[in-house]
Amino acid sequence: MLKSQGIESRDLANAESSFVQVATKPSYVSIDSSSADMSTVTLKKQFFAEAILSQSGKYGMYGEPTDVKVIKVDPSSGLYLLSFTTLTPSMRESDRRAYVATKIVGDGVYMLVAGSSLVRFKGQDSLLRKVADSFEVLEAPKSSLRRMEGIGNDERIRVPFL
Repeated sequence: MLKSQGIESRDLANAESSFVQVATKPSYVSIDSSSADMSTVTLKKQFFAEAILSQSGKYGMYGEPTDVKVIKVDPSSGLYLLSFTTLTPSMRESDRRAYVATKIVGDGVYMLVAGSSLVRFKGQDSLLRKVADSFEVLEAPKSSLRRMEGIGNDERIRVPFL
């Protein structure tokens, strides 16, 4: 599955940031629809720990975050609130909170993570919630084009076969 490598927005003067992360849909989730009803799905804490908080995720680069809590904010949607303590590049602990909007398309879970340090989160809560609530993911239309052999290893890339 894909890894997030480029969709990110940060405020360099402050602690707010948002980014898109993509992970493989966990095996315990049995929704296959392109417009999955997230009210019937509850992603487990371990899923977020692996997708966002692990060493290969956004917040685990300097060590796995501690004090991780995951709350499903709205039972009728795929919006979660994460709180955790992570290490900064200078190895200082930083308490953080982030909204994670989740959408399932195909075999992927697409997530928009919008968060900040705990101190700044309290003043930015409503703005970060609006950012997370705005997240939409649509399945690309099916194409009759065939994939040309030898062009990348991503099956989603479609080019005409000449």
